[in-house]
Amino acid sequence: MKSRTHCLVYVRTSSRRMPNKAFELIHGRKMYAHVYMRLREAFENITILTSDDASDDEFSIELEKEDISYFRGSLKSTLQRTYDFIKVEKIKSFYRVCGDSPLYPIDILEQVEKKVQLYGLENWLITNTGKRRYWPKGWSIERVPSSLIEKAVLSTDKIQGDEEHLTQWLYRKSKEINLPLLQLPIPEDSINELRLVVDYHYDLKKMRSINQKWFDPVYYIKNGSERFATEECSK
Repeated sequence: MKSRTHCLVYVRTSSRRMPNKAFELIHGRKMYAHVYMRLREAFENITILTSDDASDDEFSIELEKEDISYFRGSLKSTLQRTYDFIKVEKIKSFYRVCGDSPLYPIDILEQVEKKVQLYGLENWLITNTGKRRYWPKGWSIERVPSSLIEKAVLSTDKIQGDEEHLTQWLYRKSKEINLPLLQLPIPEDSINELRLVVDYHYDLKKMRSINQKWFDPVYYIKNGSERFATEECSK
């Protein structure tokens, strides 16, 4: 049975490093669509959060035609855009997913969600990010309680970057706010050298060179992120 926890996919077409990368084709499918299709295998509630800037008008029209749920909000403040969405939808928690990660590890998200339900971790920020990167770039996992986003929005001590980077304020103020934080275990194998995000054109070229079978979400879930990482690291 699919989880009802929301997945929020962050996409805007005005990326500074690679504008319109969301529309780039990888094995015949647009990048944002790869992310959406993967999540759809395991989650019922998926919403793409884009901006209300004119630069994202065309993208919003496309999402409308594809019958994909989306929400438009602040271009410059990812934090405010998220807060506005959770106020409207009244959701208690969500997964933050970047739209430039077409090989997102959906099987790991499934494992996290099972543990959340088993141990009652709804109010915990669950993440694999930290001061040192042990996971591949593009595999960042964050399950965020909505109440923490409200704290960040209402705070009066935000610094540069807190508005753009959704959870930066939370990590920075973790001790002061007694942040309920659960770090995911470090992978047994060293896979952090893998780069599975599309920030630049060379990332796109690399992504297109990966075997098409791994972009099939059913095949990926069946075989798992560990097998995929092992195969890629052996190249």
